[in-house]
Amino acid sequence: MYKPSPIKTELSEDDFDIYNMSSPYIFLKIFKFMTLFDSYEVIAKYGYESIDDIVPKNQIPIRRKEALDRYLTTLRITISNAKFIIKDKDTLDKLGVKIDLLYKQLDNATTTKRDGITKCEMIYINEEIFTKIIKYSREIYESLCIYMNQAGLIFKKREGFDVENIKDQFINLA
Repeated sequence: MYKPSPIKTELSEDDFDIYNMSSPYIFLKIFKFMTLFDSYEVIAKYGYESIDDIVPKNQIPIRRKEALDRYLTTLRITISNAKFIIKDKDTLDKLGVKIDLLYKQLDNATTTKRDGITKCEMIYINEEIFTKIIKYSREIYESLCIYMNQAGLIFKKREGFDVENIKDQFINLA
């Protein structure tokens, strides 16, 4: 005769190991976007990622504008994906509001004009506004990294594991 196994009322740590999806989630939903963020920052600054890239001069402003837009979007996605683990939701919401303000400045950072001779639309970048958006985005990103690290998303929290000590050793070796 079939006899069902008893229902567990308490779960052990082993019960969670088989369901733990945090590592793949963090790689796909956090680290992937952190890497993209750095890449978009370089393109937003220079118009191309590698000094070996060959980009027509008239395409550089278009690429920079698109990269800056993606830079902000990537930052917003990273915040959204980190919300599940970071307890201080108010701080994350404040970072989101700052990103919204930077998005509003994105239109002021560029101007599109039609060339009278070639009849082509050209994008002109207001470097002062553009640079400030990059700077403030980087500050938001760095704050987010601190919150993610405090939550154990970047470095695991373990007894006897001192990230500051490891960082100091690395700096001293350099």
